[in-house]
Amino acid sequence: MLPSNSVEVLDLETRIAVLNKVVTAMQDNVPLYTCGPKVVAKANELRIDGLTGIRDFLAKVIAQMPEEERLGRPGYKLMNKDNVDVSTDEAQVRVLLNDVYGNATLKPFMAIQPPSENSQLLSHIHCFMVEEVPECMVETYRDCTLILKHKKENMPNDESGGGEEVGGGMREQSSQIMGVISSLDESEEEDGGCELSRQSTRAGGR
Repeated sequence: MLPSNSVEVLDLETRIAVLNKVVTAMQDNVPLYTCGPKVVAKANELRIDGLTGIRDFLAKVIAQMPEEERLGRPGYKLMNKDNVDVSTDEAQVRVLLNDVYGNATLKPFMAIQPPSENSQLLSHIHCFMVEEVPECMVETYRDCTLILKHKKENMPNDESGGGEEVGGGMREQSSQIMGVISSLDESEEEDGGCELSRQSTRAGGR
């Protein structure tokens, strides 16, 4: 695990906090008018009442996704327990959302995949709702809350000086390079045969 400065640690902490806030909002099925500006703007665009619950809103948005986005790259599929894509059926999408976020036994597991399991150039945080982490995910995912804990525990007391300047320059250069390359990256990630179900964002037709 690469060392981080205080800004990077704060960024990870903020992302985790945002995900927790999103999960809570989904569990409470909060009305749209209490959500952020992008959600409100989309609701207004679709002429959906602000008192509508976020789950119902999300079911409608998923079901009404334009076909060029659903079938293009990377594409979108939402599989039910029978491995059938129900992403165009608003009622079935709503059932899936209610099954997950209405189940008090499920807790968020926020994790990233290590380089050995992630074919994409930039890692990203996954948020699974689980009772406990499946054995098949122990080696293929890394708990972001533990990463944050270890980074805080190993944070240097003094981040000033030339070392930080050099490190910051390297990170900035790396970010610029990755930003250019990631726009071309359409690769997939693997779950190592894990049975945990999640939506598919594969290339169309797969």
